[in-house]
Amino acid sequence: MPYITAKEDAGLSPDTTPASADSFVPAGGRIGIDWIQATDNSQLATIRLAGPYTFPGGTQPLEQGALRYLNPNRFLIPDEAWVRLQQASPESSSANATTVSTSTAAASSISLIPPEVAALNHYYESCRLDAYPDPDSSDGFPITIGWGSTFYKDGSPIQLGEKVTQAEADEIYAFNCYHKFWKILQDKIPYWEEMTDKQRAALCSFAYNNGSKFYGGPNHDTITRNLSERNWSAIPGTLMMYRNPGGSAEVGLGRRRRAEGLIWIGVEPKAACAQAHQEIQSPEDCERYEQQLKNHPPRLAPSTPSAPPAQQGTPPSQLSPTLSTPVPSRPNPLGIWMPPPGVTDFTIPVKHYTQCDNTGGRGYRECFKTSCTMLVDHITKGKLSAIRQEKGLAEPEDVYQTFMDGDTTNPAVHIRALNRLGIDAYFTMSASIKDVETSLDCGIPVPIGVKYKAYTDGGGGHWVLVNGRGPKGWDVLCPFGIRNGSTDAWIQLFQTEADAKADSFSLGLLKSIFTDLGPENGYAIFVTKVNGIPTGVSRSM
Repeated sequence: MPYITAKEDAGLSPDTTPASADSFVPAGGRIGIDWIQATDNSQLATIRLAGPYTFPGGTQPLEQGALRYLNPNRFLIPDEAWVRLQQASPESSSANATTVSTSTAAASSISLIPPEVAALNHYYESCRLDAYPDPDSSDGFPITIGWGSTFYKDGSPIQLGEKVTQAEADEIYAFNCYHKFWKILQDKIPYWEEMTDKQRAALCSFAYNNGSKFYGGPNHDTITRNLSERNWSAIPGTLMMYRNPGGSAEVGLGRRRRAEGLIWIGVEPKAACAQAHQEIQSPEDCERYEQQLKNHPPRLAPSTPSAPPAQQGTPPSQLSPTLSTPVPSRPNPLGIWMPPPGVTDFTIPVKHYTQCDNTGGRGYRECFKTSCTMLVDHITKGKLSAIRQEKGLAEPEDVYQTFMDGDTTNPAVHIRALNRLGIDAYFTMSASIKDVETSLDCGIPVPIGVKYKAYTDGGGGHWVLVNGRGPKGWDVLCPFGIRNGSTDAWIQLFQTEADAKADSFSLGLLKSIFTDLGPENGYAIFVTKVNGIPTGVSRSM
């Protein structure tokens, strides 16, 4: 709620005539408002009171929501309080401010709610221009119209047989969303004014599903704690918890929660919704993303102070900077996830397989095979898993094995297997940390060979899949277990996929087990094409 402060004694009037002033604010006095809007009269503006106000010496308070005219030059007014002048403006000749048309209030609602709110909610909510009964209730009530609205701006319920235009549906939605969701969240959630519009939009979408009073409410302890402690990087993972696991709508809700999390970190709504739809295909995907986001919280997009809607007559050069630096998604010809350009802290969502449960026993000498299986299944969008199910095989590794023609420790065998699967790739013994990160930036995970068993001549070898990067090192999917640094000791062994956990290798550890022979002497496999489509990874690395 913004406050305005009087620089001198200033009157509040129900119309544009100064003599009609029925209240005033003394010099230094503050009043809370919902918004302030310029009028056709260049010397006046309209405010809506955020709460009751009684001027000094007065007995009859102005009610919450009352509209009044004032001279903005007599007040200190924060930029974020201003809303754009709409086609429908406060009646300049009104004798009573409470008679200002509801279309004006609706226009103000549209101005006050950022476009990201509608862009996100409208992606998941259908719009019907004729009233229809609730299909999930026994009596058909409440009756709904437009974007899921059950009442009009004046509070009257929707009736069967009624129709609205698309413009009216949008207007009712904006009005109801502002008053029934946005304002409640604004009043309840701490640090609201510090959030970006995208973050507020994500919470509005969440409230649309979970109720406007979710903050501090039953079954919402985690998100309440994250918001109250300003632990904003935890929000994307926390949102994924609220998807009704095990329910029939889990995948749909999981997609919406994932999209809200992406928008929270700065992704544009359209790109976020498309990415979430692509990533979340099953309940297992929901669980995997929840755990990945919790274990590796994403970095928030950089932001600048909130930019208010333009004040009428304000030259463009004087407007505040945009709200946040957008983080658009890059088009990906392979149809798989790619990090936004410029983002250097991310995890590629790869399904984690383990070698210990491979067909035939403990998966001895099969780390290379399982690492390549994870790579293939990700960049082909589950091709090996689909074949496994079709042929009734036990593991995706069993499918990959059918494309191999030799020993599982031989890199040439894997390159030929990848080629048979439509993947152009090459093995190198001169990879650098930069080379691997270049592939990751293209959304392509990298199998790498690492040293261990230091007591052997030259050190024994092991293969893992790198699927993420950050300022301190890499995210790694090891097919065998969680390793204790550079030693041959294991903190945990993965007996099945259910045991599998992502690991992280620090830059210091990488220098001792990956580039231990020199900065450009790492073992790796890089993918350059999939089914003839370039990945963006060069053969010259």
